[in-house]
Amino acid sequence: MLDDFLKTPAGHAVFGVVIAVAAIVIIELNYRLFFKYVLDFVFALIAVIVTSPVLIVGAGGMAEAAVFVMQEKGAEVYIKNRTEEKAEELCRKSGAMLFKSGLSPDMIVNCSSAELFGGKVDLSGVATQNLKFAYDTVYKNTEFVSTLSAAGVKVASGLNMLIYQAVKAVEIFTDIVLQDDEIERLKDKIRSELIK
Repeated sequence: MLDDFLKTPAGHAVFGVVIAVAAIVIIELNYRLFFKYVLDFVFALIAVIVTSPVLIVGAGGMAEAAVFVMQEKGAEVYIKNRTEEKAEELCRKSGAMLFKSGLSPDMIVNCSSAELFGGKVDLSGVATQNLKFAYDTVYKNTEFVSTLSAAGVKVASGLNMLIYQAVKAVEIFTDIVLQDDEIERLKDKIRSELIK
């Protein structure tokens, strides 16, 4: 039923509205809690077993949510950011530690928007020999994902997070609860649209 609807012009319009509503929800509601909920859910879906240490790249709202999710899972968390002052502020707020050159994390979570604006995720000083998993909160393929994937690291992009933000927005605003098979079809549809 959902699959048929998504093929119609109205379905395309509703999908666009859902994405817009997800953005509004993130901005207008307590976005840190919303990000935390979604990150928690996404990490559970991809069956990440969080080990220590975990490096969070970035120090904005998404990074704050990621820090708290990782800490709840028992990880030792370090923060690396372009501006050390913002990283120090997040460390004070969360109890995480400031990144030190030579850190060899088991996991990296990129919460930086650098690649969305022509920049690059700064991994200088990060020792990656023990890196088991990397997660990029950006939903498109990035150099961060490509480089680490080519090095044999298990990686995931933020596409699932984007989709689950939309699913949660639908639940919040319409009381419609999508079933797992409907969500999978929606994910396939979005992936195929993004790859075009």
